[in-house]
Amino acid sequence: MKLMNRMITQNDTNWNATQIKYMHIWANPADIRSDEEIAQSLRVGRKTLYRWRHLDGFMAECYKILNNNILSRMNKIMGAQATKAERGDTPAARLVSELLGKLNQIQNQMNIDKALIMPVKFIVERIDNGANTKNPITS
Repeated sequence: MKLMNRMITQNDTNWNATQIKYMHIWANPADIRSDEEIAQSLRVGRKTLYRWRHLDGFMAECYKILNNNILSRMNKIMGAQATKAERGDTPAARLVSELLGKLNQIQNQMNIDKALIMPVKFIVERIDNGANTKNPITS
């Protein structure tokens, strides 16, 4: 694919096919080629890649594509981690919880539970020990 023979300005909003291909390469986390290798595959110079990355809006488009790539893979990632979690894999369960934004809610609930349970536990221990237990809240 050859680069179109026109000067690309800072105000370009219509990307050419080679630029769009580069955006997709850049936004693919699995593509670990160097700029030199990418430039060669696109039949442009390395300086051209640099210039494109500095065009207004170019990197914003790259990040949009990156976000779409990541979001499209989330279903598979979540499904695999949920399966592991169901089999008792604690790190997988934690990851699923974090990804779902639930871990903080669970931790907050645990802190509330501890705050409610601790005084009750203290009272029960005092009764069981004949009131000789120190108050963990005031000591």
